[in-house]
Amino acid sequence: MDRLHKLQTAFKPFATLSVFLSSKQEHDNALEFDAISAAVRQSTGYPLTVEDLALIKGMLGPHILDIASSQKPNQFQFKINFSALPTNDLPKRTKRPRTSSAEVSPVQLITRLIDSFAAAVKRLSSVENLEQTLEALVQTNMPLSRSTKSKCQTRTIEELIEMLCRNQIGGSGQLVTTATRVLPARPAEYQTPPPIDPAIQEALKSRDITRLYTHQAQAIGSISQNKHTVVNTATSSGKSLIYQIPILQTLLSNPQARFLLLFPTKALAQDQEHSLKQLVAQIPQLQVYVDTLDGDTPNTKDCPERQLISERAQIILTNFDTLHTSMLPNVPRWHAFWTRLHLVVIDELHIYQHAFGQHVSHILSRLQRFAHPQFVACSATTSNPGEHLAELCSLDPESVNIIDQNGAPQGQRTMMLWDSQTQKLPFSDTTLISSHILSSGLRAVVFCRTRHACELVFREIADYIEQHYDLLANKAAQVVCYRGGYALSERRDIEQRLFNNQIQIVVATSALELGIDVGALDIALIVGAPHSQSSLWQQSGRADLLDPDNVPLPWDRATNSWCCALSFKPWPPLLVPIRSSHNDNDRLLWQVLVLPSLRVLEEMDTWRAQFTLYEGAILFYQGQAFGIHSIDVDSRLAMSSVTDVSWFTRASSRLDIVPVSTERAVKLADTKYPD
Repeated sequence: MDRLHKLQTAFKPFATLSVFLSSKQEHDNALEFDAISAAVRQSTGYPLTVEDLALIKGMLGPHILDIASSQKPNQFQFKINFSALPTNDLPKRTKRPRTSSAEVSPVQLITRLIDSFAAAVKRLSSVENLEQTLEALVQTNMPLSRSTKSKCQTRTIEELIEMLCRNQIGGSGQLVTTATRVLPARPAEYQTPPPIDPAIQEALKSRDITRLYTHQAQAIGSISQNKHTVVNTATSSGKSLIYQIPILQTLLSNPQARFLLLFPTKALAQDQEHSLKQLVAQIPQLQVYVDTLDGDTPNTKDCPERQLISERAQIILTNFDTLHTSMLPNVPRWHAFWTRLHLVVIDELHIYQHAFGQHVSHILSRLQRFAHPQFVACSATTSNPGEHLAELCSLDPESVNIIDQNGAPQGQRTMMLWDSQTQKLPFSDTTLISSHILSSGLRAVVFCRTRHACELVFREIADYIEQHYDLLANKAAQVVCYRGGYALSERRDIEQRLFNNQIQIVVATSALELGIDVGALDIALIVGAPHSQSSLWQQSGRADLLDPDNVPLPWDRATNSWCCALSFKPWPPLLVPIRSSHNDNDRLLWQVLVLPSLRVLEEMDTWRAQFTLYEGAILFYQGQAFGIHSIDVDSRLAMSSVTDVSWFTRASSRLDIVPVSTERAVKLADTKYPD
C-alpha cells in the first residue's frame, strides 16, 4: 500500500503536466516520458520510473493511457486519451461518452484524470495479495523496446511447450509428438559484392549494414550484368536490398532511368516505399522521386496526383491490378515512362499461380509491347523459381539466373502439430493456447483461413480475457484482428503498432502472410491446415527467424470467364477481375454503414456481399457484432447497428434442378436399396 500512496502523491503533478503539455500539441503527438519524469522528480522528489508508468496504465486502462517505444534508444512515449475518461461509473460494456477534450477546460481534465486514478487506488486497496497484483499489472503493461525482448516475458518457449504437453486441453494425445520437427539454427554467410558506390555504402551503414549475405551479393552481381534474376530464399532474409542497391546505383549514373516495383498487396508496397525512401534520404547527391500508385491514390482535378506520378516518378511501387486497369490502358500518359523503363521487380513470385498467374502473365505480355525491361523476382517458397519466372514473363528459361542459396542467419524453429478434439466447441483450443501465450509474455500471430473465422477467433479470445480478467488484466488491448475489408487507416495503425511491439497477439488472415515488417514474433499459430505447402512456410516464417526457438504451431482440424488478354485492344480492364474467376460487370463496392452515425464500417465486393449481407445477418468487425437491418441493392448499401449476441449467421446455398423437358428415358432394372 505504501507504493500506491507514493505513486498517488506523484500522480497529481504527472497529470497536471500531461494535460498542459498535451494541450500545446498541434497534432495529438505523444509526450516524452523522460521529460515528464524529470519534472515530477523535481516537484515531489519521487523518481517516477517506466515501471510506474506501466502501473498507471494498468490502473487507468489501456483505453486511457497508451505507451510506445520512442525513436530514441531505450526511451518511451505515452498518450492520454482524455475523451475516454469517465465522468461517472458506467456499466462495463457501455460506451463512454466521446466528449472532445477541446470542449473541456484543462482544469476539468486534470480533475477527471486524478479522480480516475484515485478510484483505481480505492479498488486496489481491498485486493488480497496487493503486491503480487501490482507486479502483475506492471509486467502486463510494460512497454517493449523495438530492439529488445519483452521484460514482461514470464515463460520461455520451451517452458510454454512443456506446459502444453503437461496440461493438454481436453485429453491426451492432442500434441502429436511424432509430428514435431526441430529445424536447427544456421549462422550467417557473407560474400563481397561487386563494387558499390561509396554514397550507397554510407547509406547502408546508417542501417548498420556493413556486409552482405551470400545471396544478396550474388543477386546484385547478376543484376549488374543485366541478367533476368530470381532470388528464392527464406522469409526475412533481406531480399529487398538485392534490387534496392542496383536501382540506386543505376540512378546515380542515369537519373532518366525508370523502375517498376510490383507487389501483390497495397500494404506491402507501402511498407517497401517507406524502406526505400529512408535509404534514398541518406544519399544527399541523389534526387529520386519514389511514389506508390494504387487504388488509394487520388485522381481528381483538384488533386492530380496520378498525373504527377506518371510525369516525375523514377521509382513506382504498385500492384498488378493498377497496372492492368490504370497504367497499361492509358498509353499516352505513360509513354515516357515505358520508353525509359529499365527494370521490373516482381515481389512474392509464388503468389502468381493458377488463374491469377495466367492473368498476370498476359498483363506482362502487354507491358512488353511497350518496353523490354530486365526482370528481377523474389520469392520464399517456390519449388521451380526459374521456370516460374520464365513462364510468367515469356522469357527463355536459360536466360534466368537463379539464386537460391540462403546466406541469412536463422534461429532454431520448432514445428508442432496439435490435434483439436472434434467434440469441442469451435476454436476453444485456439483460445486457451492463446491465453497461455498471453500470460507467458510471448508474441504471436494466429492465422485463420477466412475473414469470418478470423473474427470469431478474435471474439473468443476477447471473451476469454474478459471472463478471466484477474489473470489476464488489461490484455484485451494487446490482441487485435487484422484482415481485408478494414479501412486503410486502421490497417496502417495495426501494422505500426505491431512493428512497435505494442501488440502481443494478432489474429489475421493471409493478408498478413506476406512480407510486411511487423517486428519480432515468437509463435505462428496456424488454425486449420494451410491450403498449400507454400502457404505453410510463408505463415510459419512470420515468427522471427533470428530468434531461437520460435514455434510455428499448425492446427489440425474451370470457369467460363474473361481472360485479361483475350483481346489486346481494346482492353477490357474494368470487366476483368484478375484475382478471381467471378465476372462482375461493374467493380463498385458495397458499403456497410453503422446507424445512427452512418460511418462506413466495411467495404466489400459484390461477390462477397451477396453471401454476407442480408437482413438479419450478423457481421463481425474487430470482434464486435453488428446486425444488418436493411439492404439497398440499387445503392449497394447495408444498414447495421451494434448488437450483443452470442451467435453468428452463415449464408446457406441451395441448388434446385427443375427438368423442363425429357429427351430420353431409360428404365432401370428393379434394384433393392438398403434401409
